[in-house]
Amino acid sequence: MKLSVSMIVKNEESCLGTALESVKEADEIVIIDTGSDDNTINIAKKYTDKIYTDEAYKWRDDFAFSRNQSLSKCTGDWVLIIDADEKLEDNGIQKIRELIPTIEKDAVYFKTVAMNNENVVHNSIRLFKNNKIIKWIGKIHNHLSTSDGHYSDIKMRYGYSAAHQKDPDRALRILSAVVKERPGCRREKYYLAREYWYRKDYKLAIYYYNYYLETANCGPEMADSYVMLSRCHLALKEYDKARDMCLQAIKLNGNFKEAWRILAKLSGPGNKKRFNAIADTASNAGIIFIRGK
Repeated sequence: MKLSVSMIVKNEESCLGTALESVKEADEIVIIDTGSDDNTINIAKKYTDKIYTDEAYKWRDDFAFSRNQSLSKCTGDWVLIIDADEKLEDNGIQKIRELIPTIEKDAVYFKTVAMNNENVVHNSIRLFKNNKIIKWIGKIHNHLSTSDGHYSDIKMRYGYSAAHQKDPDRALRILSAVVKERPGCRREKYYLAREYWYRKDYKLAIYYYNYYLETANCGPEMADSYVMLSRCHLALKEYDKARDMCLQAIKLNGNFKEAWRILAKLSGPGNKKRFNAIADTASNAGIIFIRGK
């Protein structure tokens, strides 16, 4: 079984070495450089000679395009995805090699954990069979063309690349363009709402979460949208609306711990105790973003 690592980079000299060191035991590392002007390529050369840098690979505000370019160069039976500001857990490659023969799925979910907060976790497909069928979709917050995967306990830790500071509005710019070009899109509206939440523009975040929910069909994203709507209304001191949004999230998933915690915060002493007790037993099963305890 040959294992390839697929990566896209641009100006990642501050963190790339850590990422590549964590996957150096793979059989092949394929890197698409989308236009670095720092020491990124020299760092990459310490780990691989499969680095693609010419004009055909320049950044064009489309993550799926660049990721699929990298994927097309991979010759392994399985492909591992890692970003420059991430780090595979210690002995991760060995764990992957031991896991693959035991599963029947063509993809594997990892536990993706924030480096600065162990309580922020979500599951994402990071390993998949190189069957030429599975591809990347979406200009930003891109995802694979399959969601049918084996859930593992392998951890991928993620940070925040210093390169993001050179283009802090990249996500907002791309998402806004996609929503304008394709008003029938769904997932992009969800992530555009998150961008406005990050900027504390709660009214616009509310607008786009509601816009997303008009046609949404993904239960985990819908539940998360209601919780984030609750947080937006809470920030605006619209407490009744915040409470209602929590209840909508709980209707979709009664194991949503965060929804119960917020509901407890918004309740009187008696209900607060009861709702926190429910939160203590909530499993977060089916939750895409886990924030806090």
